[in-house]
Amino acid sequence: MELAGWELAALEGLVLAFLANIVIGVGLVLVTYRLMEIRIAAAIGGGLLLAVAIVVSQAVIGEQLFTLNFEERVSMIVAAGIGAVLSITGTMSLLRPELE
Repeated sequence: MELAGWELAALEGLVLAFLANIVIGVGLVLVTYRLMEIRIAAAIGGGLLLAVAIVVSQAVIGEQLFTLNFEERVSMIVAAGIGAVLSITGTMSLLRPELE
C-alpha cells in the first residue's frame, strides 16, 4: 500500500522513530538528572555513553527492521531527531535535578 509515494512500512517507521525517540529522550534526561544528583562527573560520562549506545542501537535495529531508500531514510532520521529534541527540551523545561 502506498500513500503519496510512500510505502506503508516507511510511514510506520517514521511514526515509530518519532514516538520511540520521545520515550528514549525522556528516559535519557531522567537518568542523566539522577546521575547529576549523585556526581556531576558520573552524569557527564554516563549521559554521553548512554547517548552513544542509543544512537548505535537504533542504527542497528533500524537497519534490521526496515529496507528504506535514501529519501525515506533521511525522513526517518529527521522524524527521530524531532522526537528526541521535543522530549529532551520538554523534560528539561519541566524537571530540574536536585543539586546540593
